[in-house]
Amino acid sequence: MDGLDKSVEVDEISLEGIVRFLWRVRKIVMITIIVSLLLLWGYILLDEYRTSLDRYRTAFAELQTYYYVEDSDFSSANLNRIDQGVYRLRVEVSGDHTDERREDTPVDFDRDLRIIIHMRNGFLSLNVTNLRDDIIVQDVEIRGNLLNRAPYEFNQISIVDVQTNLGHNESSRGIPISVFTVDDYSQLQLENWRWLTDVEEFRENFKLHHIEVSFTAVDEEDELIRLRYTTSTDFYEIRNLED
Repeated sequence: MDGLDKSVEVDEISLEGIVRFLWRVRKIVMITIIVSLLLLWGYILLDEYRTSLDRYRTAFAELQTYYYVEDSDFSSANLNRIDQGVYRLRVEVSGDHTDERREDTPVDFDRDLRIIIHMRNGFLSLNVTNLRDDIIVQDVEIRGNLLNRAPYEFNQISIVDVQTNLGHNESSRGIPISVFTVDDYSQLQLENWRWLTDVEEFRENFKLHHIEVSFTAVDEEDELIRLRYTTSTDFYEIRNLED
């Protein structure tokens, strides 16, 4: 019994000593805990910062893919740059585009339509805005090709936007630009196509063939006028009239 009492007394003394020791070093323990928590919090913040930085770098790399850095000497027969990676389609091939309105057409495409080409969701997209207050644009069709591709490759550009019903200062919803192959008779193979994704290739190699627009007059909506401009002839022509 005496041995058991001594053992219990030793255990009680040891526990009391531990408590007294911890009380004496309580400041050091608290500082250690606080520093550990601060280090843990800093590690979490640093990890989040690194994750955010990687995300921004990825987004910036994608942005560079879509809107690459352009030189200041850009020039094109069919495109006027209005912003980084954003172009306005230049239709007419002659004249300085600042002279008086052409007299051989009821609608001057360069002055009466604002046709913008830009990147959207990773694809080249086209928007048409009607700048005339006396017509309603119904359909738009644009044909061209990429000069750097062989005839048997995807090189024929076709853009068709139908039933747009664009009034004054109204814009189309924006349509992706597709590229096709052609058969032995130079006809588009409609089953063989791709979306265009390279804005640099487009701006450097796109050549416009023709643009055709159907429209009605605001006060004569039952008369549809179909007007085509062909770059090879620099000529506007009314292709058909429909009641």
